[in-house]
Amino acid sequence: MPDFTSANFPPPKDWEAFERATRVLFQCILDDPNTQRNGRTGQAQNGVDVYGRRNKKKGHWVGVQCKGKDLGLGRKLSEKEVRNEVDKARGFKPKLKEFIIVTTAGSADDNKLQQLAREITDENAKTDHPFEVVVWGWNTVQEHITDHPEAIRAFHPDATPFTDEINSGIQGIKDDLSHMHNAMQTSFHDTELIGSTTTSHLLENAGKSDPVDKAHNDEIDAYRELVRANKPATGLEMLNKLKERIWNAASDRLKFRLLSNIGAAELDLEHEMKLFFLKRNDFIHTDLELAEP
Repeated sequence: MPDFTSANFPPPKDWEAFERATRVLFQCILDDPNTQRNGRTGQAQNGVDVYGRRNKKKGHWVGVQCKGKDLGLGRKLSEKEVRNEVDKARGFKPKLKEFIIVTTAGSADDNKLQQLAREITDENAKTDHPFEVVVWGWNTVQEHITDHPEAIRAFHPDATPFTDEINSGIQGIKDDLSHMHNAMQTSFHDTELIGSTTTSHLLENAGKSDPVDKAHNDEIDAYRELVRANKPATGLEMLNKLKERIWNAASDRLKFRLLSNIGAAELDLEHEMKLFFLKRNDFIHTDLELAEP
């Protein structure tokens, strides 16, 4: 599967932009549309710039502190800063379940600060206000950005033509996956498999297929290897053609294998598309910078 850490986003140019984009990112991560920035600039914030509830769970409040650092000057997030921000976060109301410090400093991804966050989490567990502490450096932040089209747009607003392409492509893939899921459920329902036959039972009968089934299974295996060889588009095309050709006469097990492998190919293709557009975007962004007088 492609490695998305190679697709770099420039850190936001100012504090306000960083905070606004971080709110969008955590709205996606927490799956909470009510994720908000905490107060106005200059107000006491108890160490929390953005807050929301994870999966909208009652009482599961997550606080986020944005620490802007100048990568060019090599400024780092210090252990003292981490502890100071955690101490402030204890005063946030209602009490936090998680506290995440996000920073533009790549050095915050080093083992020392990660260990410090774990140690503080263990220390908190022994108090009347236990909450988890996590530190994300810029590399970690970028990994999460690439998982969410809305966050890509927020952190790279000057590239909207390409983020629109990403959004469109990813949404198409999500729609296909939804159709695939519905088709699988319909197939299971029609054959009275729901509630009476498990996936493991289907797979237990792998060796009992007839020669035609075996040939089709061999085809699926071959196309799956194409996906694993970083050729998801080719593998997906071949799997879909096979599906069109044999679906009506296929056994339930064969349908299950087809749909499962099509889903895996769709997901790999989604990642490949995101990487392609992000790299293309980085190239054009760099080219434009070099062209400036």
